[in-house]
Parts: sequence; structure tokens; C-alpha cells
Amino acid sequence: VSRADAVMVHGRGRWSLGVLAAIAAGACGFPRREDLDTTALEAFLRASRADRLVAVTAVGRAEALPVVTGNLDAHFRADRGWACVAFVFPTREALGDEVLRPLAQRCFVLRWPGAGWGQFLRLLSPPLVAHF
Repeated sequence: VSRADAVMVHGRGRWSLGVLAAIAAGACGFPRREDLDTTALEAFLRASRADRLVAVTAVGRAEALPVVTGNLDAHFRADRGWACVAFVFPTREALGDEVLRPLAQRCFVLRWPGAGWGQFLRLLSPPLVAHF
């Protein structure tokens, strides 16, 4: 089952057990949590002395970065008690590290190619963010 097949089946409102099992097994090309090393993210969150946390989910286009960094500067600055985590889903080839530098200066950036915003948010488990 391909990722496109799974999306098309869902789009028609007919999830089959076979498609759901394939998605759960990672056979559709959806990123799997086990494939992601979150050690640095967990260390960043545990070491943070900030009072609050903002998560920028699903950064995917270079054109959006000025808006994201502008909002961070206006509302979520570190000197105002905010820690920031930004989740990026394109590959390095599609959205390079140099392009992300302005975001990386403000946030901990975690790249997980192909992941959606919901997968990113699941990484922020209650025990990991309880002190915010």
C-alpha cells in the first residue's frame, strides 16, 4: 500500500483494516517515531529555564520563514521567558540548513522529513513539558 493509496482511501471515507494496519506498520511511507532520534530535543526541553514553550509545527516552505520568525520576535522571545521548538518536515535537499538559520537562531529545530504536525506534537509528551 502506498502513501497515496492510503490518502485516497481515506479521502473517499473508506479506511480499510488492511490500510490501517499498513499505516501502523509504517508500510505506507509515513514517518515512524522509532526512526527519529529525539535525544537532543529531550535534553533541550529538560535543560530549558524558560517559563513557557511555543512549538512551531510543520515548517515546510522558505517563504513562510519571515512570517514565522517575525511572530517569534514579536510574541515569543526568549528574553520574555519563552522556549521555542520548531518542527521541520522537508528534507535538507528541499529546505536547506542555511535557509533555516534565522529560525535556528530563535528555536531548537527538529527535522523529521515527511512528518505532519500531529506527529510532531506527540513528541511533546506531558512529562517532558511539565515544567513549562
